Amino acid sequence: MEIPKTVGKHWVASLALVLILLGIGLRLVPHVPNFAPIGAIALFGGAALGWRTALWVTLSVLVFSDLVIGFYPGIGWTWLSFSLIVGLGAVVRVLPSVWRAPVGALGSSIVFFIVSNFGTWVASGMYSHDAAGLIQCYIMAIPFYKASLLSDLLFGSFLFGAYATAIASSPKRTGMITQTSRPISPTNTL
Repeated sequence: MEIPKTVGKHWVASLALVLILLGIGLRLVPHVPNFAPIGAIALFGGAALGWRTALWVTLSVLVFSDLVIGFYPGIGWTWLSFSLIVGLGAVVRVLPSVWRAPVGALGSSIVFFIVSNFGTWVASGMYSHDAAGLIQCYIMAIPFYKASLLSDLLFGSFLFGAYATAIASSPKRTGMITQTSRPISPTNTL
């Protein structure tokens, strides 16, 4: 799952800008807690844009939207979780296209759940700093996990599907490029 050589760097920049605006906009409008596209953007970006660009896009969404939302104790853990999801995107791109969104959504919501709630336990002061407090923190976060999973699945399916459609309708789908300039195998293309 790579960007075709025929689309060039302007397309990558345009896609990055659209993802940033989409991420900021949907994170700032009223929504169910944890039902935002940031996990799907990090996952999709890691798969389609390469990890450097995807990390830049993801952190841009987080920084700009958190400037409006407000910073909180443990915010670094949230940012870390989405940074790790970018890496997961680079891993799921080798999967057949039909599996990228569901496997990626499951993985990204688990990564976010584990890392961000560990950060909540460490930084918030809401839970005792022992095993019982950590377990309680994870138990209390289960309803938020459901929203994250559904969000990652819905937005991820949309992003991966729209991308596959755009690439399939491209007039010339010749070679594929990556940041390392090595083609992916034909079994993994869209």
